[in-house]
Parts: sequence; C-alpha cells; structure tokens
Amino acid sequence: MKADLHLHSKFSPRPSHWLLQKIGCRESYSEPRRLYEMARAKGMTLFTLTDHNTLDGCLEIAGREGVFLSEEVTTYFPKDKCKAHVLVFNINEKHHREINELRENIHDLACYLSGNDIPHALAHPFYPVNDRLTLDHFEQMLLLFGVLELNGDQGPVANNCLRLIAENLTPADIDYLANKHNIEPLGEEPWRKRLIGGSDDHAGLHIARRYTEAPGASSVDEFFESVRLGRGLALGEDSTPQLTALKIYSIAYQFYRDKSALPMGARHDVLVRFLDRVLTPGEAVASERWPFIEAPWRAMKAMRGRMATGDSLVEMLRRGAEERLRSEPALMGIVSQPAGDACHNARRGVEKECFDFISQVTGGVLRRFADQCVHRLLGANLFDLFSSFGSAGALYSMLAPYFSAYARYGKENQFSLQAARHLTRARRAAQALRPVERLAFFSDVNCSEADCPAEWRDSPAAADRKGMDMTFVTCRDSSPQRPAPASAGETSAEARNFDPVGAFLLHDTEASALHYPPFLEMLDYCYERQFTRVVAATPGPMGWAALGIARALSLPVVAVYGPAGRDYVRGLTAETDWEDPAWRLILWLYEQMEYVSVASDADAHELIERGLSPDKVIVQSHAGASSPAADTESDDAETEAAFEMAAATMVA
Repeated sequence: MKADLHLHSKFSPRPSHWLLQKIGCRESYSEPRRLYEMARAKGMTLFTLTDHNTLDGCLEIAGREGVFLSEEVTTYFPKDKCKAHVLVFNINEKHHREINELRENIHDLACYLSGNDIPHALAHPFYPVNDRLTLDHFEQMLLLFGVLELNGDQGPVANNCLRLIAENLTPADIDYLANKHNIEPLGEEPWRKRLIGGSDDHAGLHIARRYTEAPGASSVDEFFESVRLGRGLALGEDSTPQLTALKIYSIAYQFYRDKSALPMGARHDVLVRFLDRVLTPGEAVASERWPFIEAPWRAMKAMRGRMATGDSLVEMLRRGAEERLRSEPALMGIVSQPAGDACHNARRGVEKECFDFISQVTGGVLRRFADQCVHRLLGANLFDLFSSFGSAGALYSMLAPYFSAYARYGKENQFSLQAARHLTRARRAAQALRPVERLAFFSDVNCSEADCPAEWRDSPAAADRKGMDMTFVTCRDSSPQRPAPASAGETSAEARNFDPVGAFLLHDTEASALHYPPFLEMLDYCYERQFTRVVAATPGPMGWAALGIARALSLPVVAVYGPAGRDYVRGLTAETDWEDPAWRLILWLYEQMEYVSVASDADAHELIERGLSPDKVIVQSHAGASSPAADTESDDAETEAAFEMAAATMVA
C-alpha cells in the first residue's frame, strides 16, 4: 500500500511563508476531492490530508475508499516557544480534541501520542518553523519521536543528512542526549528511527512526489504497523528551490484567481493561458473566472494606448513575457494545452522551464532599470533615481519567491550538515556530502589568457594550499570557461562565465563597461555547486552579486582590495561628478562584508580615509616577506598576500 503522508488542502488556513502572509491568502486552495482524485491517479492506495490543527479536510471526504483522518499539529517547546510540526495519523475526533489541549507543550504531546499508540511522525525536522530551531531542539526531538519525515519540499542535502542520522544513531548516543537534556527517551528502542515520506504539497502541483510504501499491508492499521516495525519505505524525489518557488507562485496565483473575475477576452491572452496552465493543479477553470490579477491586467490595456515609452514595470514585464513565450516552442506547447490537462505539471523539468522563463524576462527588465539608474545617477537626477529604485523594489518583490526559496534551502543545508556532523557516527558520512571547502571568487575581470591580471593567476595555488576548491565566477561577453593556464607547479581553477543581461559604457570604451549579471541564474549556479565561501574581488556589479548571493545562501563573504581593485575603482571614478556617489556605493558594499582584505597599509589608509570602518579592514603580511606596507612596489606580492589572507581567514 502507498500513501502520501503529508498533504494540505484549502482547510490549512494561515500560511507559514511570510510572502503569502503579506498578501493575506491561505496556505492552500486545493479542494480535498480533487486532491483525492489526483493522488489515486498517481497510484496512492490510501489517502489522508494533514491540514494544520484541523480534521475538516479529511472529514469532507471521509466516506471515500482508503481515506483516514490525520492532521499536522503545531506544537511548542515550553521554554522558548520554538515551534515544531508533528504529523498525527489515523485518529478520530476525540483524539483531535485531546491533542488540541496538549499541543502547547511538545513533551506532553509526544507522551500522549506514544502512550496511546497513535501513529505519528516529526515533520521536516530541519525546517525552522518560526526561526528558533537550534541543535538542542533537534536533539530533544530525537528523544521524543521515533518516526522522522523525509519531506518532499526539502532538498537532497537536508533529507540525506536526516537519513544518515537515522541510520547511525546508537544506544550510547541516545543515553548521552538523555543525560544532557534530562529527558526520558520515548519508545522501546529510541535509537532505531523509522522514516516516512510525504510531499508536503500545498498547491496541488506535486502530490506524491514523496510518499510512503508498506509492502504487504492490506489495511490502514497494517500500513502503520509496517512503518512501526521499520518495514515502511520512504520513496520519491527531493525538492529544489525552483520547485518551492513555483509552489509559492501557484498559491498566490490561485488566491488571485478566486478574487478576480476578468473579461471573457482574457481567456485568449497568451500570458494568462501560460500562467493558468503552469500554476493551477489541472482543474478546468470556469469560463467566467479567469485567473490573473485584475487591476494590472486592466491597467496594462489602458497603458498601451497612452504610454509610448513603455516605462511601466507591468508593461515591460508583460511585453517581455509575451515575446519570450512566442519565441519558445516548448513554452507555447504548454499554452496550447487544453484547460484541465495537468500532465505538464507532472512533467519533469517544468520548474526549470519556468525558472529560465522568469529569469530571462526579468533580466531584460533589469537591464532597462539599470541603464536608467546609471544615467540618472550620472546626471544627478535624484528624483527620477528614487523612482527607478522604487520600480526595482517592485521587481524584487515579484522575484521574492525565488530569493526566499534559495535562502531557506541555504539555511536548511547548513543546519542539517551541522546536525549530522554533530552526531558522532554520522559525522564521517556527513563530511562526504561536502568533502572540501568550495570558494567562489567573484570578479569583473575577464579570466581569459590575454586579459587575466597577473595577480589573480596565483590565486588557485593559494586556495589549494588552504585545501579549497576554487571557481572563478565572472560576467563578461565572450569570456572563455577557464582562466589563463597556470605556470609549472601551480594549480589551475575552474571558471564559470555568465553572459551579462546588459552593459553600460561609462567612458565609451569596453574597458569601462559595467556588466549587469544575471542574478537568478548565478544564484542557482552557486546553490547547485554548494559553495561554502564567497570572495568579492571587485566593488563593481559582480561584487554586489557576490554579496547578494552570499546573503541569500547564508555564506560568509569577504572582499579583496588590491591592485586590480584599485585600478577598477580609479577607472570607475575617473569622472569628477561620479567619484563621490561611486565611493558611497563602494563603501556601503564593503561595510556589508565580514571584512575587506588589503595587501598594504596604504590601501588600508585609503579605505579608512574614505570612510570605511577601521574594524572592517585587515592588512595581510606576505608569508616569507616583509609587510606589504613596507614593500608597495610589488603588485604581485601584494595581491597574492591579499588573497592568501582571504583564503586563510575564511577557512579558520
């Protein structure tokens, strides 16, 4: 028998995601009946809903074959109110009332469930429901719960770490944790953890992506007995930030669908049809209610007649989206599907297609805004500049599901690895998930053989001496994929160049170009490569991208200010009118770094005199040589020293 043991319907009212809270929507808009039909179509022989602290969704379809009552219970650690979610299965309404009285205290809840032999599992153990989760909480949960969930809305790092911990716990580990927290472990063999699988689907798009199978079971009771005995199988796929973001878009879209009633002509709009096919769970939509945001749709039609410049954010996005859709046969194939055909949602890679689509459309809009901002900054047109910033903020809000998803996965990955390494027997296995430090070296400098500055060519060797894998990350037109060849005895590094979404020539020369990086594409690359450290070797656009990506993925980030950086800043500030605002931006960027590594006292004095906090500046003495401050004639020595400082201190 098979069952998706974590599934939400419209009876889950309050969303946990801040963006959905902000627009005032529910956590799900999925109809229980429709979820039941879709789960059965995917081979699930049993069915349940785990709405938050309610049985209403299950009760609505309780008479159907294979349905049993369940819920996802929100509970709390009594000392600091850290939230946790517990999946409770195959209960009745009396159980629900008693659970609701006890759920304020996780210890009381766990004892009640264990004492009454109620099947239950700790949901997504590495997800910080209210951002208070610590290793101490996780250790206590290992003492309280014998069944853990491999969650379909978490990535492979988190789920693999959970599996490693579950498979490597020993009686000695449990005894140590019990003594540490003064908690009596629950269960006959509390070191033997069982695993279940659930999709944690809220949008109706990926039901049974993860599920639980109990071979040989023929009833609900036998199913959970099989899980209790360790015979249950947690099967299916892990999630990705792209998929999680798509779910957020889908929930918001379904929210607006229920609120908006657009004119009949909207059904023929190519963008509306694309969004409808991708972001709804396959049900046919009534002809009089077409899912799109009412005000923007009507406003766009009006703007087409009176705005020749096309400066409206909504208009630019709409025009870019339609052009992109019509140029991609695969995307138009989605548009041409009949309403109610959900096969595209189950197709592998639909989230990647949507990510690429959104990245390319917003990249074009970003280019327009960036050009406007630079023009207005150079022209000291501050009022128009603030207007551009406001539009850029609106664009950021539209992309917030992606930023939020990558940030969440970054934090969960770090916490899950920390937990796995913390628990004795799983430590070595967790190290294998990320065997070495991976350094992302962001630069505006082209790493081609002809253009690579001499000071960067020794950087791979410096990273290698610190036990790091290093990757040059650049954004230039027609840049090769590897840096200049290393000299004999030196270590080469990987390189990844991204095509810019646009460029602005400050002084009408290619050397003065500000290349706009494709931020979403770079963010996804850095997540997939599992970088552990970030170095910004430039105060230009790539330095800002480095900071944003490091913040999103919860990675340490430092800046390097050496000869290449000095030359870049001097070229950037060659125009007198541009020097002061440019330095303000550069100093703000450097203030956000953990520190700025410089090769000489002279560089340190320059930055401090410009206004950078002294505690942000670290001067590195070159190993085996005099202090760079006393030997400012050797640019190569200075920059190698600066990079070694970055590599050495980031590893420490």
